[in-house]
Amino acid sequence: MEYDMLTQDVFHNLALFFRTTTQRQLTQISHGEFFVLNFLLEHEGQALPGTMSRAMDVSSARTAAVLNSLERKGDILRIPDQADHRRIQVRLTEAGKHRVVQVHQSTQEGLKDLLIKLGDEDAAEFLRLLKRLVALAQAQDAGG
Repeated sequence: MEYDMLTQDVFHNLALFFRTTTQRQLTQISHGEFFVLNFLLEHEGQALPGTMSRAMDVSSARTAAVLNSLERKGDILRIPDQADHRRIQVRLTEAGKHRVVQVHQSTQEGLKDLLIKLGDEDAAEFLRLLKRLVALAQAQDAGG
């Protein structure tokens, strides 16, 4: 198999896919903002900025920029930590929670529609291959 051509074809088709309406719904929130909102949603609505920086593997300055943007939009609040007033807790507001849940729902509906159009057999095969690709990429990241 010609893997150079296959790789180019995969890149081309992924680029086309990421320009679709389904994917644009995800990018209504910048990737950093979506990550933070999703992270907060998964962590009972609050976390420390440093914890989020480590999870995103970005600098504290980049995290601060994302938090500033989300705070201006009313999606988060920064509140002094009760245990240590030198630290700041980031809390998800109801508006932020609503925003991230809405993106999840619309993106899942779009993906569900695509999977239905693929049909049972192709959808199952797509998921099987996607899981295999993820496992291989994770092993590669781990040095395997």
